[in-house]
Amino acid sequence: MKTTADFLDEIKELRNVQSDYAVAKILGVRHTNLSNYRHGRSHFDAAMCIKVAEVLNVEPAYIMACMEAERAKTDEIRKVWERAAKLLGGIAAGVAIMTAPALGIDLETAPLLALMTTAESSLYIMLN
Repeated sequence: MKTTADFLDEIKELRNVQSDYAVAKILGVRHTNLSNYRHGRSHFDAAMCIKVAEVLNVEPAYIMACMEAERAKTDEIRKVWERAAKLLGGIAAGVAIMTAPALGIDLETAPLLALMTTAESSLYIMLN
């Protein structure tokens, strides 16, 4: 399960920026908000989870489950949210692996799927 700091660090790496100030600009928040996230004084709300998911091109529900696990008051609640995050993360990875051949992507390059933009990784399912 990833933490708030892990997601912020991923944004830094993906966008090739060095400072939390730059990450704050990417997310459209004040640096003080980002500092509160970084130091555990606050966590992403649902709207911020969606923004972070868009930047990282991941499932927003996965980030939401990670945030709920991070802010859980008891171990029992934390474990439930950690399992949910693991399932959601696994589902996203499974979909990427299952759709890779259909998209003409070699499975050895599958980790690069995470770097695709939303437009490049859209999946359309049509039912008869």
